[in-house]
Amino acid sequence: MSAEYSEDRLVQQTTANFFEQTLKWHSVYAYKKETFGTNGTLGRKDKREVVLTRYLRQALKKFNPDHPNQVYDDATLAFTTSNISDQLITINQKIDLGSF
Repeated sequence: MSAEYSEDRLVQQTTANFFEQTLKWHSVYAYKKETFGTNGTLGRKDKREVVLTRYLRQALKKFNPDHPNQVYDDATLAFTTSNISDQLITINQKIDLGSF
């Protein structure tokens, strides 16, 4: 496939341009260029870490200020922990709706 019709050009770059121009988001193209670690490009430990916890914590603190750090730790853990061995119905049944 030629570069003109590559996935990067047709999908990723088009989407990144939309986010930047329309939504005013900052976009980072880190494929094969990302450095890992706390001070790395996106703050990920490795490529298996799909939630950008550095930015998640910043957003949690911005939109929910003045809470103890444990609250942000718990929220981050809730967003990043999954049990892929359970079925969706089992996961939903385990959720304590009183905690929302």
